[in-house]
Amino acid sequence: MSPRLTNAAMWLGMVAMMGTVACTPSQGESTETGPEPDAGLFTCPFTASCDRLLLHIEPDPYEAMECAAQLIVSEQPGLLMGFEWLGGSLDETESIVVLPGDGTVIVQERHRECYECDSETLPWEDVTTEICEIDGFEMLSTACADEDSSDCRWNPWGVRAPGVVNCQPAEQEYSCDDIDALLAGS
Repeated sequence: MSPRLTNAAMWLGMVAMMGTVACTPSQGESTETGPEPDAGLFTCPFTASCDRLLLHIEPDPYEAMECAAQLIVSEQPGLLMGFEWLGGSLDETESIVVLPGDGTVIVQERHRECYECDSETLPWEDVTTEICEIDGFEMLSTACADEDSSDCRWNPWGVRAPGVVNCQPAEQEYSCDDIDALLAGS
């Protein structure tokens, strides 16, 4: 084998070993995975009312934030999906935001993070569900009524736009059917 291939093989072997070491339990830690995490509404076949909202350094795309703001001020039921990742390591939060049309939102999130793991194999943590209020409804209504305004935008994180406030843990678990009924206005 050529020296170049030998070095490449050694490098790949070291990378594979480092990935395995970083994602395996430390000595004395349990290797049992336990029950599968609760996936909540993430198993439901929902169609979002707007394009997926993304947050890395800044919220994006602008059109999705504008669509979300227009949906909120219409006071019609809708569903939004969001994905936040911080970068530098695996640190992801996925969100489902249900807008019943009454000034509140149901936010269900799941999270996962690890410094040197593969996102294909790292499971999500259990979901959390909160009921929140929409921040800045009047401001959004005014901004969205003005076609020249660049302030007609919303995202659940409240980054560079209104978001959610006064969040409390949900008192009930929501099923796919519960959310379908909310979205249908029943």
